[in-house]
Amino acid sequence: MYYGDPAERARLDLLALYPVYDAPARPLTSTFMETPPSVLVAEMSIGGWKPIKALGLLNLRGEAKKFSIDLNEIGVKYPALACDLETRDVEEVEERLDLQLDEWSAKLIHIVEREEWPALPIFISGYAKANISTADANRLELALEGDPLLKTLILAVLNSPIVAPHVDGKPLKEYSSLEQLISSTADGYVRVGERMVLLKVPSAGRIEIRRRG
Repeated sequence: MYYGDPAERARLDLLALYPVYDAPARPLTSTFMETPPSVLVAEMSIGGWKPIKALGLLNLRGEAKKFSIDLNEIGVKYPALACDLETRDVEEVEERLDLQLDEWSAKLIHIVEREEWPALPIFISGYAKANISTADANRLELALEGDPLLKTLILAVLNSPIVAPHVDGKPLKEYSSLEQLISSTADGYVRVGERMVLLKVPSAGRIEIRRRG
């Protein structure tokens, strides 16, 4: 998990595809005495909204391990949405997030509180400051403040069918696969399964996602 000021610690362009968190990950209180801790918590701030919570889960046993995370312990009100960033599976969570890790494995989970917007950002890459300027049942408008020469990835969970997302008033091109979007130098978006969409946009600009119909 990367955090802090990349201007001092890293090349900005190398962070374009990775999340940058507000501060170092901390052990979950209930795992504080473990060495190493099996659950780490970090967060990614979005202006005008609650931060995206990140859970780093680690299983260093030679057998499967079950986890049960109380959302209250990480400061998330339920109902919430949890996304496995490796598989991109999304599930709705009430009081606790229950999951199992295979032996000698790790997971990175992002969690956001449920809202009735057309889309909920659950992952934002790079070092761009994000602010929600408009959010209602029909439209989500997100402003990014960063280097316009760099790219930012935004993974969002969809609550309803949407029209093509716009950047600064212009529609994004839709790609047919994740590989095409990532390898292209142009901006665009791709649908990820039935419930998610991934946008690649400039790190400075206004992103708009509207409900269809």
